[in-house]
Amino acid sequence: MAVLSATPTLHIVTSFQKSLHQLENDAGLGNCDQVYIEDLNKCASIVARLTSSSEVRQLLETGLHRRLHKSCNDLIAVCNDKFKVYPYNEVPRCWRALYTAASLLSACTTLVAVTHLSLTLLRSANVHTEEVLAAVQKLDLAIIVAGAPGTDVKACIQDTIRGLQRCALLQDIGSQARDVPQRPSKKRRVDEDTSKTLASSVRCRAAKAVPEVSALPWLSGDDPRRLRPFIVRGFAEDWPASIPDHEGSSRVGRWADGDYLGRIAGPGRVVPVEVGGSYTAEDWSQGIVGWETFLESSGWHLTHGHHPVSTRGHHQKHAGKQLYLAQHQLVQQFPSLLRDIITPDIVHMELAKPPWMPGYQPPLDADGNADHLTNVWIGPEGTNSPAHTDPYYNCYIQVVGRKAIWLAPPDSDEQGGMQTFGSSSARIASGSETERAAHASPMGHISKADPSDDVDEGDDGAAALMTNTSRVDVFHVEGDAQEVTYPPAFKNHVEPRAMHAILEPGDLLFMPPGWWHAMRSLSRSFSVSMWF
Repeated sequence: MAVLSATPTLHIVTSFQKSLHQLENDAGLGNCDQVYIEDLNKCASIVARLTSSSEVRQLLETGLHRRLHKSCNDLIAVCNDKFKVYPYNEVPRCWRALYTAASLLSACTTLVAVTHLSLTLLRSANVHTEEVLAAVQKLDLAIIVAGAPGTDVKACIQDTIRGLQRCALLQDIGSQARDVPQRPSKKRRVDEDTSKTLASSVRCRAAKAVPEVSALPWLSGDDPRRLRPFIVRGFAEDWPASIPDHEGSSRVGRWADGDYLGRIAGPGRVVPVEVGGSYTAEDWSQGIVGWETFLESSGWHLTHGHHPVSTRGHHQKHAGKQLYLAQHQLVQQFPSLLRDIITPDIVHMELAKPPWMPGYQPPLDADGNADHLTNVWIGPEGTNSPAHTDPYYNCYIQVVGRKAIWLAPPDSDEQGGMQTFGSSSARIASGSETERAAHASPMGHISKADPSDDVDEGDDGAAALMTNTSRVDVFHVEGDAQEVTYPPAFKNHVEPRAMHAILEPGDLLFMPPGWWHAMRSLSRSFSVSMWF
């Protein structure tokens, strides 16, 4: 008896063919070397014929599905090699399209098999739950690494992920999954609030408080209020993300509820993380970890887990290290999160260029279109973003937890007070993206190496490129063994004009482009930034 009917299978094949057509016409897939296009087309022609049980059975019995997966993996490896050559924003779009097409083709082949054949046949062909969830992870990497260019492509990826997850949840395909002990159900634990204690021990090098306004102002054109930061307290308290989920039993807000976050993503999902302390530290690296494993390591508690075997291998090498999901477009990976936020009206306004950045341009999405970019920042207590500048207007919303912030005017480095990395004479770029943004993928920072490996870029790597990032530790925690020395230019020129605040759950911080800012989480934290 088939797991699902043949109709969904035909839909899968048709959806893939539509996506491949868009990648060819809109994303420049045809600009890749012809030998790779021929390999892709051979595999695609096989999938196009998989519309009946007999054809799918023959695919498995002859081992052709293994050869097809290998061909797709070889194409992905070629793309990874191409990604190593360029900063991400300079990677030719055709290689991102090829990576996406190969990933989608491989995953669709798995989905066709598990939706069309009986469990007995799948087991005899050695197709197990782990393989189904590995296909989910492969599609996550297509989003994270390649940006999955194209609207139809993104929709096809999400449909395929949901189909694979449905099969993994409804059918225990193989005995391998049974051999792995499941995470025991545990009682929800209420965290003791230590954030106020930590806040009292953090000394922020700033003389002023960030101004507060009672409501988000209507800014347009050259309104002078656009040139200075301000805070709107409680702005997002009525967001769906901030209130309990009616389908669950938790009394905390949706994004503070680990079970909710695990449920809306589903099993097998992976995310890109920074490993270690600040991204300017020598031991900093990048990696891919399971979503649920990441949540638990960051202070979210899950009473129900889905197939922990599927991602535990990703996390073993990061055991005991701080993980931080930073500057990642998670809403593109998990679109259900978009239902939990309400985009502020100001994000859709065309604000005039700031006088210190005459070449200002709004951000572009992965398809090269002008649009606001929504990034998320999730991590445990103590995560730190060093003082740096960003090239866009920013609405930053603290949804879960508390965070200390530090701000300073755009000209703070004119006398060298910020001691930037990479260049002693670094200045704010005139309308160009910052190095951190330029060298990161649109979905995070995994960009220049095979995402299955850690990307270790310490002081001589990533930090050396950060001419928009300061070496100065603007937060000092009492009791730290390391003594902090502040340069005279910082103490005399920067600190007297710098501002500080603590963001509480629901608070919104507005920041103009080019303003220096640093952040330190005082508890587990889930924040959203909207660049526009």
